[in-house]
Amino acid sequence: MSHTARHSRSTRWNLGIAMVTPSLIMVVLLAAVTPDASAFSNLFSDGFTHPKITQQAILHKTAEVLSSLAQNQGKVFSLAPKDAENLTPGEVLCEFYGEKVSASAYERAILTIVFSNVAVDTWGIFSSQRHFDDETFSQGRALIVNGALSVKNKIKAENMISAQLTLGTILHTLQDFYSHSNWVELGYKSPNHFLIQQSEPLSNLAGEKDATCNDCDTGTCMDNILQDILTQRKVTSGYFSLSPFSTKPRGKCSHGGTFDFTSRSSPKGGINKDSETSNHGHLHKDAGDLAVAASVELLEDIRNAVGDDFFLRFLNLQSPSALSFVIDTTGSMSNDIEGAKNRAFSIIDSKRGTPDEPSTYILVPFNDPDFGPVLKTSDPEMFKQKISALTASGGGDIPEMCLSGLQLALISTPPSSNIYVFTDAPPKDSYLRSTVLALMESTKSSVSFLLTGGLSRRRRGLQDQAQRSARMSASELTIYEDLALSSGGHAIRTTKSLLVNASVIIEDSSTSALVTVFQDRSDPARTQQSFNFPVDSSLRNLTIYISGGATAFHIISPHGTTQDSSVAQGLLGRVEHIGNLWAVYLEQEPGQWEFNISSTQSYTIKVTGQSVISFLYDFVTPFGGAHPGYTTIEGRPLAGNNGTMLVTVTGMGASRSLSVMGVTLRGLSGTTVTNGSVTPMGELGQYLVFLSEVPGGQFSILVKGLLNGSQVYQRQSSTMLTASDIVVRTDLNISLEPGKDYIIPFSMETNGTGGTFSISVRDDKRFVINFTESVTAGSNGTARGTFALSVPATVASGTDLTITVEAQSTSNSDFNYAVLRLAIDKKVDDFVPPACQVTHVSENCSFPCGLEEWSLQAEIRDNRSAVVRVFTHLGNGTLNTTQESGGASGNVTLVSYSASCCAPEVEILAVDSVGNVGVCSHSIRSVPSSTSAPSAAPLCSIVSLLLCCLLGLPSPL
Repeated sequence: MSHTARHSRSTRWNLGIAMVTPSLIMVVLLAAVTPDASAFSNLFSDGFTHPKITQQAILHKTAEVLSSLAQNQGKVFSLAPKDAENLTPGEVLCEFYGEKVSASAYERAILTIVFSNVAVDTWGIFSSQRHFDDETFSQGRALIVNGALSVKNKIKAENMISAQLTLGTILHTLQDFYSHSNWVELGYKSPNHFLIQQSEPLSNLAGEKDATCNDCDTGTCMDNILQDILTQRKVTSGYFSLSPFSTKPRGKCSHGGTFDFTSRSSPKGGINKDSETSNHGHLHKDAGDLAVAASVELLEDIRNAVGDDFFLRFLNLQSPSALSFVIDTTGSMSNDIEGAKNRAFSIIDSKRGTPDEPSTYILVPFNDPDFGPVLKTSDPEMFKQKISALTASGGGDIPEMCLSGLQLALISTPPSSNIYVFTDAPPKDSYLRSTVLALMESTKSSVSFLLTGGLSRRRRGLQDQAQRSARMSASELTIYEDLALSSGGHAIRTTKSLLVNASVIIEDSSTSALVTVFQDRSDPARTQQSFNFPVDSSLRNLTIYISGGATAFHIISPHGTTQDSSVAQGLLGRVEHIGNLWAVYLEQEPGQWEFNISSTQSYTIKVTGQSVISFLYDFVTPFGGAHPGYTTIEGRPLAGNNGTMLVTVTGMGASRSLSVMGVTLRGLSGTTVTNGSVTPMGELGQYLVFLSEVPGGQFSILVKGLLNGSQVYQRQSSTMLTASDIVVRTDLNISLEPGKDYIIPFSMETNGTGGTFSISVRDDKRFVINFTESVTAGSNGTARGTFALSVPATVASGTDLTITVEAQSTSNSDFNYAVLRLAIDKKVDDFVPPACQVTHVSENCSFPCGLEEWSLQAEIRDNRSAVVRVFTHLGNGTLNTTQESGGASGNVTLVSYSASCCAPEVEILAVDSVGNVGVCSHSIRSVPSSTSAPSAAPLCSIVSLLLCCLLGLPSPL
């Protein structure tokens, strides 16, 4: 059978119209271009989509993990996992963290997983096993099992973005099984557990020559699966092809639908349950419910393998902020290193145990010619030790490898983070400017530079102890200032003696729920400028930053109170001036504020605060086919063309009374303003924004709306974006193996004038060995090239490789890029989980249960991989383990467990070094009652129940 004509096959779970629930992808406008679009008209009622299934599963599992965490911490968590499926992410987090926590990072993780799920129907359209079509059960399961092991390895290596992307792809395949196979028709009410493990063969599959379906010429086929298949409970799936010349094996079922040409040959019709109007649409809800349950099961397997701490960090749930330092370690930097150390220590000590405590600490040193390695840790004490161990030495000539160190930090730091660079020298590696810019835009991260070489003479210690002085010129500073402006950060010029004071910006911005209310750059043609911004009641810790050449300013509050820059502490707030940075810490007052600045030099202004109300945005592009949808644009959007954005306003956990009045693309100094057409998508906080034209030049995204129906709120993206007339594509989704070489294709398209374009391909591990350095394309034309990778055999499984493919016009400054995150995974042939056997149980329990204990001993064996972790889920008793050499029988872990007789159940889990999870369960539910008299049993039960309540133990009843 031919599958080469699967043209533009799209999402199988009704991705066509929409669902952007904080993270459900909304699609509406393509309904007019496909005859199957009417099948999606029920999507706003009870229809299931890949995004909806994925989000429901994540919310369900999040509630389970947070409930367990709450129980361990003595907190109240009353939300049931099943109830969480129909809430917003913000509402689920509020149940555990309270109303002041921002759900933005959590929703970004969900979006990343969802977009990756949807994208399978673009790059995976020709893959039957990606969708469990054509009875490809073994191949589809192998994708899920290997993908799950890859996710576990990436999480443990703290490559969370790559893990989220991989999870999305395998969830798509897992979910498709329940719509494309006959599992539901066979009467199964629970997921097929063997799809997420490969220790046992898939059983009772229809044979290659088994006929599976009858003809069905009507739109809905209720009973076209052969009775023998149903009676014998044989598992089959439909065949699918977009080619009119395709064939399928005799007697086999088809997927069905207008786009499936196999369904036009006998046996006609299909068995898919993608929507309520599909051939088996009467089972759509059953298939969707099972797909949710199966997704929850896969998430639980990943959680068990990595542990709750890593699982929460994987979903950006556990203090998602990062403290990320990039530090120059050349000879003149000893004072600067000391200043960075003091600021880091201050942040660690002051925020420990608070919601603002960073979950990740990242340190990247750079010198010349060396830079790195990256230290990434969740241990603040280790971070302290590594900063304290930095020494200033060497360096040679003045410029240093600053951008190389920044590149590593951007790759290693979570998205939407703040990164701080300490240096007193210009960059030697300015050729990396476009790479750094691409990574800042794609990760939406903010970079601030603390520069001590521009205002004071710089002394460098050389190896021969000779001394040399230099000054960073204005032109040398420009690259730092431009990068800071593009990312929404600051370029702070100060003296070495005042560095600690200037670095207060780090403490201000390394906080949870940080939002940008307004930012702009001065208009060089005007010496007097006024800026206005609204402040809403959800904002706290409001701060105005002016960096650059501002000389004087005054502030006007909503009630007309004024304060100027000469007043350090006034009615409206506190003013600090360090180097070229002004910081104004405002008193809280909702309403419209005004800020007037006088200056003959350029400057930037940024207003920040803390609030749960924020927004996420992505430029997207449509794809067609049987189930059309949107995928994200990795690089810059097309200039001069219309465009579409997905915007999700977060903050629904604190208040459902949020609406959006407008979304605007705002150029620097207000030079261009493009208003989008905003369409709410039927779910709170989700909007499609249609733009008649994406402007040229730099712009940011401004969202305005109403809180509680009357109070104006405003949020602005920190990252500045730039449109392009170039599109770079890689369309690649593969895992790399250690010790292998790869040739990877890419393409570049022009949207208008053609010409010659220089190509750069860079990665963070130096695995790229060569690439096509130049291509030529005509007007609205396409050019192609390749790059080669060589992956060393020693690379650890789970390693993440980030590659930027950049195209630059040789006739102008136009530039675009694609960012690839590729996984490096060793081939795994051990899919057998550790085996657990209970060897002895002592359960002589009587009433009252709280006074006695029961115990068990067990052996856990793994013949292939070492057992690395043993823990309990059920049960609150005491667990002890010891390791034994098992000789020919493999590694043996001896387990002893004891608990109160009031806690009669235990579930012991064992994880091996590969990530396979084994489970050992035992229950002593049949606790004997008193033997003195039959009437005594109820009394004993009541007494034991009361005693257990007093002791805080589970009820034995």
